[in-house]
Amino acid sequence: MSLKSKDKDLLQGSLVKNMIMFTIPVILSGILQLVFNAADLIVVGKFDTVNGSLAQAAIGSTGALINLIIGIFLGVSVGVNVVIARIIGSKNNDHLRSAVQTAMLIGFFAGAVIAVLGFFLAKPLLQLIGTEKNVLPFAEQYLQIYFIGAPFNMVYNFGAAIMRAYGDTKRPMIFLAIGGVANVILNLITVIGFNMSVRGVAIATAASHFVAAALTVATLIKTSQPIKLIVKGIKLNNTWVKQIIALGIPAGIQGSLFSLSNVVIQSAINSLDDPHIIAGNGNAANVEGFLYLAMHAFYQTIITFTGQCCGAKKYNMLRKIYFTALILVGATGLISGFTALALDKPLMSLYSSNAEDIAAGMLRLSIICPTYWICGLMDVTTGAVRGMGKSIIPMIISLIGACGLRIIWVYTIFAASPSITNLYISYPVSWALTFAALFIYSSVVRKALINQENSETNINVKNNA
Repeated sequence: MSLKSKDKDLLQGSLVKNMIMFTIPVILSGILQLVFNAADLIVVGKFDTVNGSLAQAAIGSTGALINLIIGIFLGVSVGVNVVIARIIGSKNNDHLRSAVQTAMLIGFFAGAVIAVLGFFLAKPLLQLIGTEKNVLPFAEQYLQIYFIGAPFNMVYNFGAAIMRAYGDTKRPMIFLAIGGVANVILNLITVIGFNMSVRGVAIATAASHFVAAALTVATLIKTSQPIKLIVKGIKLNNTWVKQIIALGIPAGIQGSLFSLSNVVIQSAINSLDDPHIIAGNGNAANVEGFLYLAMHAFYQTIITFTGQCCGAKKYNMLRKIYFTALILVGATGLISGFTALALDKPLMSLYSSNAEDIAAGMLRLSIICPTYWICGLMDVTTGAVRGMGKSIIPMIISLIGACGLRIIWVYTIFAASPSITNLYISYPVSWALTFAALFIYSSVVRKALINQENSETNINVKNNA
């Protein structure tokens, strides 16, 4: 069964235009997520007059655990993106229908596992990371309720991965925006109207995930496009389960271990015992979060484009897709990085009025911002390799090059000369070395696929002669 001509073929027309139009909504989705996450902290900080500071500390203290646990399962959605994109490229509706059903079931089951484990392990995990005793009850409440909403979070993200693989990045952004608005409204109602403090914020967050998930599922059920979700007789297909897990789990592990390496970096920063450096570092990192959104958006873009290309067996287009993405992410990284650098003092002044905090933040920005484009090159190359169906090797390269090198750097170079500048330099160095290794590996994989296509073409020519 072939796809209809009106369906999304990202490989037709201007590749640059298609990539830009695909990427912009992904970037905006990330910005919306950051803004709505900030709303949780703002609401409890401004309107919870009794426990506002404790509530803020509780929400902040759960971030690392949420990223660590949710990150593993969100990585599986990368596998969904690759598998769906490849099937779309192959133009096989029967396989696509089965893969969509499988992906959505995996998303729900993954969320259910998180909900159960997260609810019962919330307190032990918080104690394990040394959460302060007066903050612990609030953090436990937030984490338990947040994890109860995990099935909705997973369903939205897996559904969004399906839509993006099809080339639709606008609707996931719209659904996220609607859920985010619901989050803000419910924050105000629960905190101001019902004095629920951190519980109210957590309920609002879970509800926002439900709204986004409901809209996503409803759209997939009602759509006339080939990615339609047919609920009747829905079941798992072992073939797609294996492929999604094989491609997605390494991506999830990589993301989670990146979080662990950043914990080591943060510990090294804390060891300097300078509150101004700690504050400035956190403020600058917050600004860099917006830069990372653009880099990560191109990562998702090239996964989809490369996946469709491989599914269609148009391997000779892989080089053009890859280098187009490299140019776009490099240009975006340079422009956004130097813009942030030019505005470093005003940006840092938004977070603090303390001159030493501002100076410490500006120091980090002066090293990270001009080199952030290298992070983009690394991410795009990782995405290209995953789109070509390889996930374990890029995970190993990234963990050794980015995570492992930073940890070694902390215990060698930084230990020998413990300055914050030495620590910050580890970021661009690790990005550059990891990108170089991934570039070589991606070239080998791409060349093998192109040779495969040329061999198949020659065989077909001989058979037709």
